[in-house]
Amino acid sequence: MTLTTQVNEGKSLGQIAQELATNIRSHSGAQSDSLQQQYAEHIINTTLYNGSTLFDTHSSAAADVQGIYYLLGSTINATAVNYWSGALANGSLTAARLATYIATEKHDTKSLNNEDFVKKIYFEAFGTQADTSSIQYYVTGLNNHSETRGDVIMRLIENIRSDTLHAHAKQNFLTATHVYAPGELPDSRYVETVMSMYLTIANTTATASAIDTYSKYLASGKSAGALLKMLATSPLFSDAGNYEKIFATLYHETLSESMSRALLLKAGNDHYVASALVLDAFRNGEYPIDSNNAPNPTLVANYLATIASTLGYKTTAELNIAADGTLTGTVNTGSEHVLSNAELAVLVNVSLNVDAPIGVNFDHSPHLREVVLQGGMPTNDVTLSTLKNKSFALRVNLDDKPWFQSQDKIVFGAEKDTVVITDSYHIATGKLHIDFGDGGANLVWGGNGLNNGTNKVSASFTAQNGVAADGTLSANLIVKNILLTTAADGSISGQIQSNVNQFLYFPLLELAGYRGTGDIYLDGKWVATEGANVFDYGVIYQAASVHNAQYTATNLQQDSHAQKSPDNQRWTGVDGFTLSGFADNVRVINLSLDHLPYLSVTGNAGAQSKLSLEMAPDTAAATDYVRWGVNIGNAAIENINAGTLNFVSHFAGQQPHEELRLYSSGSQLNTVSLSGADSHLSMIYLSGVSKLNVTVQADFGDSLNNIVIEPIIDPLGEGIPRIEVNLTMEKGGSGGGEFYKLLSSLSNHSVFDGIISSLAGNQINIGYTNSQTLNVMGNTTLNDLKMARESIHDTKINFAHSSIDSMVTINALSSTDTITAGNAGQQWVFNSGKTGNIAVYGSVTKMADLNTLFGSLSVGGNTQAHDVFAQALAKVTSGSSDGQLQEVGVIKLGTNAYVIVDSNHNQKFDNQDIIFSLGNKDVYDIAANLHYQAPAITVNGNAHAIAASEALF
Repeated sequence: MTLTTQVNEGKSLGQIAQELATNIRSHSGAQSDSLQQQYAEHIINTTLYNGSTLFDTHSSAAADVQGIYYLLGSTINATAVNYWSGALANGSLTAARLATYIATEKHDTKSLNNEDFVKKIYFEAFGTQADTSSIQYYVTGLNNHSETRGDVIMRLIENIRSDTLHAHAKQNFLTATHVYAPGELPDSRYVETVMSMYLTIANTTATASAIDTYSKYLASGKSAGALLKMLATSPLFSDAGNYEKIFATLYHETLSESMSRALLLKAGNDHYVASALVLDAFRNGEYPIDSNNAPNPTLVANYLATIASTLGYKTTAELNIAADGTLTGTVNTGSEHVLSNAELAVLVNVSLNVDAPIGVNFDHSPHLREVVLQGGMPTNDVTLSTLKNKSFALRVNLDDKPWFQSQDKIVFGAEKDTVVITDSYHIATGKLHIDFGDGGANLVWGGNGLNNGTNKVSASFTAQNGVAADGTLSANLIVKNILLTTAADGSISGQIQSNVNQFLYFPLLELAGYRGTGDIYLDGKWVATEGANVFDYGVIYQAASVHNAQYTATNLQQDSHAQKSPDNQRWTGVDGFTLSGFADNVRVINLSLDHLPYLSVTGNAGAQSKLSLEMAPDTAAATDYVRWGVNIGNAAIENINAGTLNFVSHFAGQQPHEELRLYSSGSQLNTVSLSGADSHLSMIYLSGVSKLNVTVQADFGDSLNNIVIEPIIDPLGEGIPRIEVNLTMEKGGSGGGEFYKLLSSLSNHSVFDGIISSLAGNQINIGYTNSQTLNVMGNTTLNDLKMARESIHDTKINFAHSSIDSMVTINALSSTDTITAGNAGQQWVFNSGKTGNIAVYGSVTKMADLNTLFGSLSVGGNTQAHDVFAQALAKVTSGSSDGQLQEVGVIKLGTNAYVIVDSNHNQKFDNQDIIFSLGNKDVYDIAANLHYQAPAITVNGNAHAIAASEALF
């Protein structure tokens, strides 16, 4: 929606600006985005809270104007201050003359005699009654007409500024006359007080102008009760003195008669002061009268969050810890201050500077998700003990700070924790044990291997996760060495060394950013590595190998199995792998058939990411099944591209059935490509609850026979199954299509045996339901996957070409589906739209008639499948297919209806034409209900949007 539209719909410019500020504050992005965000936020703030718009040149004049308003007991308004300070600064008006003008225009001062006038402004300045000598000091000039009232006001202003006897009054004056720079507001407690008054009493949000004016009024030393009394003159604040109603609104309970009397007494029998006490107490999570009870914490938290969100408070902040444990920062104000409860209420992510052993409390931050510990003492026991075992996660970045060099242990609690090992931390020589609790752990490291070499990790760097806790360990941390020894007889034996048991009970291994490999030593001398970015999963379960064809060992001794939990159910790597980012052609070898690991893609790896998962060589039994599993998705990320995945197996002898189950969830759109000539997958299941883009690349293994788009039964509570897939097949099957079956079924098929042999092979069968997008190639058969309570689907079926010997067969066409055939720019579209009518060429379905038809055809040594079909078509159409072929027609032979498209518009059936099958459909059903739109014809290089039929006749 445009800004103009919002204005036209009745939104004020202030509302629009505040919404813009809130949206900008909540945005997070790259550093360059952040700088632009800060600039935009500055522009909006200086528009909303304009302060002194010419701050540098008018600040002295603005202070005088504010002092005049203060002594006359008037509310200081930024617009008026800007106007009058400009007049003072350019010399068109003196401060005394301005003061005289305002004093004579103000109804409560212009009627006062000189003595009463002096008494009033003296009290406003010094906060006390003027004695006789003070009155005479200021009134004499007025009485003898040597001074104007403006002169007296300016003298008083100078005197209070230099006063040394009335400290409190002087401070109030200086605060009230502080010149605010554009975008600057007083302390957040004053701003929040104003907003709470508007939200609770006026039942609306305060405008930027109201916040600017009234927060500065409070900052000048005026009480909240005085502000409510002033606001009460407006109809919006007619209930400003109804403290009992305000109490009921906030606390969701009725104020008892006795408490009401006590509260009014505490307020000095001032109803406005009582209302202010109620508002202030609730914001602080207290009762306005001393009580053992406390208001419902959820009500308080929600109220504070409403104030905070209305004021556009940020959800992300960098904070410091004061000596008393309070949290301070520059967030929301630009200057260091103690955060209010409202500011704390909306925090989601905090970077906490910890420079001393001081406890800290985030009890007022119910939405807090993560605290990043940084500073000079980030993991000291005192601070960490107050942050452990909370609902929010903790993150620590290990770097080159002296603190981490001096520590030998970090002990976390039951919260979820992440430790990121940065490049500046010297892990190759580090000495540190990290003890994660039961809340879940992530130990992240980008590796330090150089030039495709191995990662180096100190033997004194260790970590342990909770035995039953979730946990992810960067695969970079697991190091492998192969020690080969030459015997006297020339044979070579070897030993695997791994540090896997330096890292206990991390069930998942992170492959993003993996850059390691194994080092190979021969007779004590380093000789080679195992190749770039190769991770040997065999070190987990004692099945590691030497992954280098130049080096083999007749006897290879394994290192210890990854340490198991007491119940033998948990160990590092037991649950498989996660991929949260880019994989640079990473190859994982020696996966186990007995415990095939699962892959979870939780971050955007990117289209260039490549990951290969490879099983260890094995011998399969007849009953063995290999089941690969991948889940893609993350609710916190809108789109995830898993890159290219490859699944490889090495079986001696019989090849078992292999299948891949690919599940899409969390993200709105997940994308993946499948590749690998060494893949032996014969079945792929696509399922999930979010949209999935899948590409099967041209180099994918030839074992693939079936793809099933398997919906989830009722994921959205609609009573129907759903899954939405955009499947792109860059390869088709090898043969075995419908014309192959037809020729094979003939009683005299021996004459066609050469052609039948050329058509033999396997189809790729795709079963689906609901609405999919299927981009397929020849020798592919589409089948309806019948599901309970299935709704009619709206599937898009696309293919560039289909021929009699490499044909697309569609057995699942519904009335709402669309077929698009042909290359880009020359596509024929088929659907139920009333455009082109499909001609009926005929139907030969009885076996005897088929035998007669095909028995009459001429077949020679060079006859191809296309030639046989062309002869059959000519026989059925009495020769019209050679010279009078329609744009689109249909013929049924046996149990298949063949749709023929005259792609080159020559009215002859030839090799350039498209032919696809609609399965066992009646030709008249097809002609009545399926129609087509022809592509534009190119004439002399120019495309004309006319149908081919219009050009021919």
